[in-house]
Amino acid sequence: MTQKYLPLISILGIVVLIVGFSTIRDLMSSGPLYDDAEPSAVLEYWTEQVRTRGAPEAYEDFKIKNARTEESLQHVYAHIIGEKIFEKEGVSGISVCDASFGFGCYHGFFGRALSEGGVETITELNSVCLEKFGPLGAGCQHGIGHGILEYVGYQDVTSALALCEKTTHVVPLLGCVSGVFMEFNTPLVSTGDGLTPSSRLYDLERPYMPCDEVDIRYKKSCYFELGGWTHAVFPSEYTSAADFCQNAPPPYAVECSRGFGAILLPSVRYDMQRSLDACDAFSDQNRIACRGGVAWAFYADPGQRNRTLAACEMKLPSDSAECLKFADLTEGQSNFPN
Repeated sequence: MTQKYLPLISILGIVVLIVGFSTIRDLMSSGPLYDDAEPSAVLEYWTEQVRTRGAPEAYEDFKIKNARTEESLQHVYAHIIGEKIFEKEGVSGISVCDASFGFGCYHGFFGRALSEGGVETITELNSVCLEKFGPLGAGCQHGIGHGILEYVGYQDVTSALALCEKTTHVVPLLGCVSGVFMEFNTPLVSTGDGLTPSSRLYDLERPYMPCDEVDIRYKKSCYFELGGWTHAVFPSEYTSAADFCQNAPPPYAVECSRGFGAILLPSVRYDMQRSLDACDAFSDQNRIACRGGVAWAFYADPGQRNRTLAACEMKLPSDSAECLKFADLTEGQSNFPN
């Protein structure tokens, strides 16, 4: 070997040693290894990470790791770190969470906040939401709704909705009440290994429960969330989901249809054509409402927002305009779709 290569080999050797030492150091200091296939391991890992690294740094790392996790588990695991952030930071930790993974961090955060502080904390939590997101940042209050129903008990929807009146509720479809209905339809069940996603069973006697009994103020939101629930009841059976929504009481069939579209898009990894093909299982105005839900899902994700208008491109200009009207869940209270 010639002398001219020796300096290069020496440098490479030093680099390898440094990288190797760094890797060993990280493994020794990071606590339990991360295994996203095991909920108990995920719980143990993020408990340690939040404790040793602090909530902000741990959450940024969580978002990177969780993005590589099986999609059906991403929201569940976001609940876990939300709980750990509250344990570490208290109410002020809300500034750490964001909208990633369907606002899962907020859902877990508020669930733990209410379990420890009771309903007396609702007003304070709502104030924190307003400070961070303003009156139209309904995803934050949506998380409070999840926590409220978990706190009062899954069968007491009426009491949960009454407690939501302590929160800011500007948009009828969104906010705290929508969190109550989503938690009712698709609760996370505690097991020995942590949290497991579940769905309530379809009741042939009362297919539109609890919407058939809630106060009229909450019906639009309730049927919208039923549309999202159909993905659990009729997985990939788009014709069955369409029939379910279109047979709902006439004033609310379109809410169910656009709720279906809003959940559909992220469930198929933002595949527009696949989503619009699924909406074709719906007919007439419900088909337009479904596409409106798809458009809203694009708008709700900053990384996908530039595709919002394309989801409502239809042959008739009047249909396109109606689709965009359905897509604006804020009902004209924001600058949608800009």
